Amino acid sequence: MRRTVRHIFSVLTLLAGLAAPATAQDYLDLEYQYFNYASSGLGQHVPLGVAVGYQYTINKGPWSVIGSIDWARDSESFALTPRLESHSTLTLTAFSGGGRWTGPGDSPVFLQLLLGAVTSSATVETSLTGPESASTTDFMFQLGAGFSTPLTERLSIVGQADYRDITGQIGRDGLRLAGGLRIAIR
Repeated sequence: MRRTVRHIFSVLTLLAGLAAPATAQDYLDLEYQYFNYASSGLGQHVPLGVAVGYQYTINKGPWSVIGSIDWARDSESFALTPRLESHSTLTLTAFSGGGRWTGPGDSPVFLQLLLGAVTSSATVETSLTGPESASTTDFMFQLGAGFSTPLTERLSIVGQADYRDITGQIGRDGLRLAGGLRIAIR
């Protein structure tokens, strides 16, 4: 798995180094994200999340190389009986890279494809057993679409919806919604 992620980032770094002159526009995205995925027929909402992405535009054209890091967490607590309580925490951290196509002219619409890895960490603690935790890193494929609307010359609002598939022992797929600010770098 680590070898696959290393190969993906090596290819993206090579493409970014060969791609564009210094006049191309680059962007930094800072977003809040919400993630809902299905696993074995059960739905899991992960309402607290943040994402940081970097877009390197190739020769002022419609194609860009992008990299993204995102983090999401969900915690739940409940009492089964007055003496038996349970607390669980799920944390998802994703590292991904890929390509983005932006519509022609002043179109605010974009489509993107990302590949990467997701580390899933879970901790469950009950009043009887104490804490138990597990962690796994799995391959991730993400396909999405979004828009950006300029506020100023260097600042835009960005929003996107993505389908994310996380492979592993129990395949998980779901919907990722994100929105925030896009900052023009140069």
